[in-house]
Amino acid sequence: MSINVTAVLSPSRGISVGAGAIGPRRHPAVLRPMCASMGHSFLAHKSLLPAVTGRRQQRLQVQSAGPQAEQKTESGKGTENGNGQPPKIILSDMAHGVKDQPVGPDGRKLEPENSSKDRETRKQGLITAADKRKEESRRYRRTIFGFEQWREHRSTSRYLRHITGVAKSGIARGLSGPLWTIATIGVLVGTYESLLEAGQLPAGWGSISLVNASAFNYSSFALSLLLVFRTNSSYARWAEARAIWGSVVNRSRDVMRQANTYWPEEDPELLALTCRWMMAFSASLKVHLREDSDLDADLKDILRPEELNALRASAHRPNFVLSMLSSAAEEANCPAFARVRYDENLTSFADAAGACERILKTPIPLSYTRHTSRFLIVYVFFMPFTLWHACGWGMVPASVAISFLLLGIEEIGVQIEEPFAILPLEGICSTIATNLREMHAKRNDVKRLVSTVIRPSGQGARARTKYDPEEFL
Repeated sequence: MSINVTAVLSPSRGISVGAGAIGPRRHPAVLRPMCASMGHSFLAHKSLLPAVTGRRQQRLQVQSAGPQAEQKTESGKGTENGNGQPPKIILSDMAHGVKDQPVGPDGRKLEPENSSKDRETRKQGLITAADKRKEESRRYRRTIFGFEQWREHRSTSRYLRHITGVAKSGIARGLSGPLWTIATIGVLVGTYESLLEAGQLPAGWGSISLVNASAFNYSSFALSLLLVFRTNSSYARWAEARAIWGSVVNRSRDVMRQANTYWPEEDPELLALTCRWMMAFSASLKVHLREDSDLDADLKDILRPEELNALRASAHRPNFVLSMLSSAAEEANCPAFARVRYDENLTSFADAAGACERILKTPIPLSYTRHTSRFLIVYVFFMPFTLWHACGWGMVPASVAISFLLLGIEEIGVQIEEPFAILPLEGICSTIATNLREMHAKRNDVKRLVSTVIRPSGQGARARTKYDPEEFL
């Protein structure tokens, strides 16, 4: 059964909902309890504005319907589930990856046979200590470059520095398990071949090394194509995520500039509110994309306690912040053209949040990742067998070195495929907060400087009627 849902959010009337099922039967009250709670969340940000602005309180007092306002359906309708009750519907929380679950007659969610807890328990058995260290080390890759870092990055000493730092490399430590396995295989192959050459094995036993490695060599071309695709796709995701956050920085500055220009001077609290919540957007988006971020720690010095409590109670924090910023613009009574440009910036923030969610929730097609891993493992597994005749016991370090180089390429692609854990979002959010605080603090100084230049000696109107470029420049 499919359900068509129409929900209209109105600041003055709350929410009006309509729901329709296949066929002539209608259920106008099926979604009302859920949408009433949605309306309460949607209108929660409105309750914060009267205390800040002190204006238009009557217009902002919106009555939410609440679950108790559910209307009864007409007798004989809504029996699609066979028990005389309208169908239970649970919307997916796309922001947090919660899937739809079936519900019983009492409205409770039914747990599937293979619950997520069981799956998580099984997965924990596959996570090694090296994997845990690798995940913890991702936070130390959030690097922001300055002039000194770029000079070191371009230095010719980087070759020696990078070679001597292999032992400390997070990639090398993350691949310690596969590399030790390859080394063990190499030692076993070398031991077997040495014993065979010394005649210490039974007469019928033959060599296990591959003299003709043509098939092995021909497959390297296909492997290189897979690695190139994997690396390029992962880097494209990383680059897109960084560009999205760059646009967040630029738009944040633009919103603050617009607020400084068009917000009424007689209401400084409204400008301060806009500045606070503009800083809160980047911080809430960072928390939304990271599992190791703390909302209270990031915003306790930015938002007021009642504001932080309201934000914490919302399901989708970035959306709540945008609702606050939109309502602040409504309070400002700014010119229509300024409001249009302001809303365009807010729309770009919503687009940025959606693009980040898309990157976070949609990996590179898993078939590519799995097949590349299988191809690599088979390739490096047979490498000691192909190198014995050419390298002897030098086959062991050669196999480990080549395996490190190949597996390292694939590992880097996997690491940057999910970019938000390694992007320096803390530094980006700090830059936004610093810029916005400065712009807010310098608002009066800018206006005073402009007024001094165009209105000399306290005159109320402009004294000059003719523009002289040499005088001003």
